[in-house]
Amino acid sequence: MKKTTAKIAIVYVLTPMLINAQPTWAIEERYEKTLEMEQSRGIKPVSLGASEEEGETEEFKNRQEDINAGLWGTAPFEFDDTTKTMTVFGGTLSTRIPNTVMNTVKTVVFAEPVKLPANVDQMFSNALNLISIQGMGNLDTSNVTNMSFMFNNCSSLTNLDVTHLDTTNVTDMSFMFNNCSSLTNLDVTHFNTSNVINMKEMFSGCSSLVNLDVTHFNTSNVINMKEMFSGCSSLVNLDVTQLDTSNVTDMSSMFSMCSSLVNLDVTHFDTHNVTTMGQMFSGCSSLINLDVTHFDTSNVTNMNQLFAYCSSLIKLDLTNFNTSHVITMSFMFDNCFSLQHLDLGKEAIVDNTVTLPSPPRNSSYTGRWQTVGTGSTEFPKGDWEGITDELYVRSQQGIVDSYVWQPVSCNIAAYVTVNYVDKSGKAIANVSSQTISGNVGDFYDATTDDYKLEIPGYMLDERNYPSNAKGTLSDKSQTVTYIYEKIEQDKNKSKPVIVHYQDNSGNKLSEDATLTGDLNTTYQLKQEDYKYIKGYDFKEIKGEVSGIFTIDTQEVTLIYTKSETKVSEEKIDNSKEAESKAEASTSNASSVSQRNNASSSSKYLPTTGEKAAFGLSFTGLSALVLASYYYFRNKK
Repeated sequence: MKKTTAKIAIVYVLTPMLINAQPTWAIEERYEKTLEMEQSRGIKPVSLGASEEEGETEEFKNRQEDINAGLWGTAPFEFDDTTKTMTVFGGTLSTRIPNTVMNTVKTVVFAEPVKLPANVDQMFSNALNLISIQGMGNLDTSNVTNMSFMFNNCSSLTNLDVTHLDTTNVTDMSFMFNNCSSLTNLDVTHFNTSNVINMKEMFSGCSSLVNLDVTHFNTSNVINMKEMFSGCSSLVNLDVTQLDTSNVTDMSSMFSMCSSLVNLDVTHFDTHNVTTMGQMFSGCSSLINLDVTHFDTSNVTNMNQLFAYCSSLIKLDLTNFNTSHVITMSFMFDNCFSLQHLDLGKEAIVDNTVTLPSPPRNSSYTGRWQTVGTGSTEFPKGDWEGITDELYVRSQQGIVDSYVWQPVSCNIAAYVTVNYVDKSGKAIANVSSQTISGNVGDFYDATTDDYKLEIPGYMLDERNYPSNAKGTLSDKSQTVTYIYEKIEQDKNKSKPVIVHYQDNSGNKLSEDATLTGDLNTTYQLKQEDYKYIKGYDFKEIKGEVSGIFTIDTQEVTLIYTKSETKVSEEKIDNSKEAESKAEASTSNASSVSQRNNASSSSKYLPTTGEKAAFGLSFTGLSALVLASYYYFRNKK
């Protein structure tokens, strides 16, 4: 009877917590489990009967008012209405926290291991009063694939330990921490994101986060990064250099309203698949520099408010931007009041919808734009200037140029031009004039190597050295002229022919020989120029063995190979071979000259081989004369 009474008492307590119209057997089964749970934790079941002591009745009444119980999936839980604490015990959870406690719970404690289903979409979503979740290590998320909106709008959460979450199979993390605006720290360094496709608004609205480390994220499969960090207005540091964005198509509002970021390195971003960049950096009001020179925007159709309200941005280089497919770029530069240097490329075409702020008109600036030319942001030297609307027109012509705020000219000095002329006053070919710029009163020095040039074929005329090579910049143009004398080549002076002696590897075997002579006279390698080098045999010649002396140095190289024999006769033969090869490579004209010189010289001495040939020729001729004499005498 007592057990029945206790059961009835529990029924009274649980009825408000359970979904209506459930089968009686299901309700009773859950009540039995809850009763066992209560008893195992020392909660004494009380009776409503009059035979029980009055104190027990009061205890039950107090318990009834403060403690509620129920099931989350198959996991029993207790809810303390006084502390707004929900204690969850072992089981398998359903997708969302029960509605009966969602709006009031402040603390969730996972006291025992629980298993989560594949889809935990909106698990704690809109639990606006939830301050703390304890025992996260008891969550088994190994089968979870969808964590979207998991902690969405948990705006009172101040601490959240997700270091033990198994995210190996998760594909969707969109809105996971969206609007967790009270979180000051969030450690996601252990997240395995290799299968994640969607990170849309993952950290959006985490406005109290100061640091966020995503350097370990594997985002190679992510397609959507829209508003991923949007509204993280307290973030001072954000390293996104390791993010793989090669498959991302949507980056709209990715960093919008990250108003505390001073630096943001996106130079490694692969944006070739991105179609939407609207408001990507909008509201990044503390950014001073932003390098987007590596962005591939050839597929982008939306650049709406791309840099809007980047009110501290000073310089922006869009030289490599391609806006050919862009449908809207409205308010692209809206409220970029500090943007004083803008680079536009051939395909980076903008129009008046971008609302580029005009330069200020005050004591420092004229209210107009000017091209940089060979100057700088502070001291532009470009030959174009105009108002913002005229800049739009120029951009639409595909003109590549750098535009800066035009400074008031009263402080800027006129150029000092450095010219380079010959003695006749004519500019030296292929040498351009240079200019020196600065402020009025600045010192200039044109005697440095940057301006005082060494010009091939010319020599600086020191007698006519410019007296104003050093001076002071003024509001009037100045010219420094360097006069050079052309170096005349001596028409009767030639350069030598150098004969080198080397082995096959180019190593020097003997001292060079030098042949000299008057300009346009002939030279010929002589027999003594073919040196005998001990231990080497002559192989070949590189260069001309005969020719004429010119104004340029000429080189002839005799190549030798290591000798394989030491017989003196072979050395002689090698010498003959060298001489023979030299003669074979001589030109026809030189050959004729040699034959004429040989026939007219009585001092010409044939070599050993030539002597043998000469002897045989003389003997044959004598025999022929004698034979002819006897033949004619007998005939008579």
